Amino acid sequence: MKYGFTLLEVVVSVAILALVVSAGWFSFASYAARQELESGVARVMALITEARSKTLAGENSSAYGVHFESDRAVLFRAPTYQSGNADNKTEIIPRRIIISTISFSGNEVVFKRLTGAATAAGSVTLSVRGNSSVSKTVSVNALGTVESE
Repeated sequence: MKYGFTLLEVVVSVAILALVVSAGWFSFASYAARQELESGVARVMALITEARSKTLAGENSSAYGVHFESDRAVLFRAPTYQSGNADNKTEIIPRRIIISTISFSGNEVVFKRLTGAATAAGSVTLSVRGNSSVSKTVSVNALGTVESE
């Protein structure tokens, strides 16, 4: 009587193990991308809320806004965005995420002093790089309220 495994049994076992590992890997990668998307959305929403709060508080007797680029959002002191200004606060979007659509005029939202209303309503869409079907939109209405869809 012989003990051991045949070559066919070993090949079938390895193939099954490879399928299970690859299915788990793809599930984990998808989960990690969704988590980074949620993190990016939270960061953008927090920055927009901070700009509105600074405007309502009258910090530096100024209004504030947020400028959007594909890989970052920048809080700036209004009336105009100036790249590289020392007062700017930059929030880098997680590396697997991209700001794919910006509907704000001039790629920025600015808030009005005293009321906190946005100068114009708009939105930004964040999506997973290479898979635009996995996305979330952050909107700012005319009253300055921030929402995520």
